Amino acid sequence: MSNDESWLFAKSTAFSYATRIAMLVTGLLYNYIIANALGPTQYGIAMFVLAFIGNIVYVFGADVFYQLLCVYIPRARSRALFLFFAKVLIPIFFFMFIVFYLFSGHLLSLIGRGDAKLFSTASVLFLFFPFYLLFEALFKGLKSFGKVMIVTAIENFLSFAFAFIFVVFLGYNVSGPIYAKIISVTIGFIFYIAMFSKQKFEEKDIEFKEIKKCAKELFVSNILQRANIQAVLFYMGLFLSSATMGLYYIAEKISVYAVQIPTLALIDVIVPFASQRAKSRRDLASLVSKGLKFSLIASVTLGFFALIFAPLILNIFLPKYNEAYLLLPLFMAWLFGASLLIMANCVCTMLKRIDLSIKSSIISLIVTLVLGLALTKNFGVYGLLASQIASTYIGFVYLYLKYRILGFKIEILPNLEDLIYFLSFIIKSTKRAISAICRKKFIVFRAK
Repeated sequence: MSNDESWLFAKSTAFSYATRIAMLVTGLLYNYIIANALGPTQYGIAMFVLAFIGNIVYVFGADVFYQLLCVYIPRARSRALFLFFAKVLIPIFFFMFIVFYLFSGHLLSLIGRGDAKLFSTASVLFLFFPFYLLFEALFKGLKSFGKVMIVTAIENFLSFAFAFIFVVFLGYNVSGPIYAKIISVTIGFIFYIAMFSKQKFEEKDIEFKEIKKCAKELFVSNILQRANIQAVLFYMGLFLSSATMGLYYIAEKISVYAVQIPTLALIDVIVPFASQRAKSRRDLASLVSKGLKFSLIASVTLGFFALIFAPLILNIFLPKYNEAYLLLPLFMAWLFGASLLIMANCVCTMLKRIDLSIKSSIISLIVTLVLGLALTKNFGVYGLLASQIASTYIGFVYLYLKYRILGFKIEILPNLEDLIYFLSFIIKSTKRAISAICRKKFIVFRAK
């Protein structure tokens, strides 16, 4: 990378981490107040309904177009490409809204948790959430991570604020978080529309044939990956109590904050930068390897401190959820593997070898269906998490070995040279950031 590009990468990474930190802060407040106010049973039901609806959104195309925008927008910077994807999604999710709104009672017999009114209410998210995600992917692809940070912070804060009002003041209980999420996502969507209307595009040539081929393969891969998640949700609905699901979601959130945030924040930045280097396998492998190594260092460090302080945090702030601590080690092992698998699947897209991602997803799904059913039925939530650890790492190892065979060598374990590089990069970026801030303040001072 050139100095200017390194600086842009550093700024983008800082914004991406700031976005995740904003989610962390509001998430902690949300869990402390809302989870305590609802209790494990009602909190578990509310989170299950939102997770179920969210996964449907990803299954029916939002995730595919999200990935495509992150990969192709850095090259094309095209408004037309974004609008094309949006037009495809509009009829799909309007249909999903009608189906869930009118027939949620019939669907409930298959899902096994929640109630018809909750799913009917949450179906409104089909009208806004897919397009909120599409805008997020667009601005990430344009490397406008500052705009993403602003909207994400607003959406998360509003989700907490409205949930607080609905649950604590108005006594809506389990439906409160769902009403809050609908309002916050809708407002976030409106903010993105305002930003989009002022955004400049270059309209470079679009490789529509390549994109369509990639979209078809990604859709298959995405269906398999989301089927895996949906299988987990079905097993939860069949074999876990609502109270256990409440513990499950609290442990998941703590683990996400500690383990997945560093990795996902970096993946958000790496994908648009790496997509411009996809023709050079050596450069791509180097960038991906550095990202994985830094993620490992950050995740292990934060995970270690989370395990040490989690009992104290749970005891003080979430006493009803103390048993969630027992799930943390399994969750952290699973979510770090899931982060590795996400990065590996992104590499498949950039290398135009999505067939490998499809095969990996098939393997992971088979493990979840077979092992997940047996272990969840016999060992409950611990068996479910054990099956996901196996499913995730088997899928990642398959891709890792395939990359080695293809001559695409990625490294995961950091050495002393990597530590020195990361430290040097952080110091240089910090100095440049301080210099830029001081220069702006000097210009403002002179203007006065």
